[in-house]
Amino acid sequence: MRKVSKLLKRITVAVCAVTLTVSSVSGLLNLTSVKAEGSYEYETEPQVTKVDFQNEDTGVSIEGKTDTIPNTDWQVDATTGKLTDRGSDAQFNTGTKISIPVSGKGTITIVSYPGYHNYTVAGTAVEANTYDYPYELGSGSDTVEIIATGGSYLYSITKTEYAYKPAEGEFVFNLEDYKTNTLSYDFTANSSKTAPVVGEAIDGTDPAILYMDKGTSSGCTFDSNQLRFRAGVVLYIPLKTDTTAITYTLTGAGNNAGRPTYIGGAGSGYEVPYDYSSKLDVYEKWLANRGI
Repeated sequence: MRKVSKLLKRITVAVCAVTLTVSSVSGLLNLTSVKAEGSYEYETEPQVTKVDFQNEDTGVSIEGKTDTIPNTDWQVDATTGKLTDRGSDAQFNTGTKISIPVSGKGTITIVSYPGYHNYTVAGTAVEANTYDYPYELGSGSDTVEIIATGGSYLYSITKTEYAYKPAEGEFVFNLEDYKTNTLSYDFTANSSKTAPVVGEAIDGTDPAILYMDKGTSSGCTFDSNQLRFRAGVVLYIPLKTDTTAITYTLTGAGNNAGRPTYIGGAGSGYEVPYDYSSKLDVYEKWLANRGI
């Protein structure tokens, strides 16, 4: 049997797909993480990010939507609230959430208009006009949430962060050490394609997508300009053996692109968390039976 460097990702779907794109990140095969013994070490110079509503025109005006604060990677969920720069402070309404990514070691400092500090930081209610939230994560990362629980007015938010300094010999993820690969499957021209058959490859897919289960309805079929796969249909998507993370993007009819579920994780992107050996065996046998 020919050994193939592919993995199969199972997806259970209920969506009409015009295109399916699989983006993967792959690289080092034997990744080992060595936890630093004793106390962590950090860089001596901090990285400081400050949003100064009191003294600068930040351009922040987020209401009824989700957006980022300019010049930061801080996410604001104001779908039921508001974060708006008023020139001397920012109005921070009930239900609004500011999410700040953090890593290493640092402090988030929030300064509010006197008496208007009705919010929580990482679940703790703030009881002062100036509030410091310290954190230390070593090589890890997290997100700190600032949530308005009443009417508040913010003067500024500052993140002062010292980057983690790896111990000698410690593995640290670096995207430059990895390569990305994208597979794109186009189902917009299907008039000459053979109808999908359970247990066979879907015609026109290379590398092959295997149609493994027809599900609870009428299965997987070609329309003239899309691949229709209904409730419970199972497809196996080939991935390289050293894949460490994948993202699926589906373009579908009827705005149904959010329906698929992915075995091993929920949502459209996730880290590969389990052993694919059984799936790989299925794919190898399929190739062997066809002399590939």
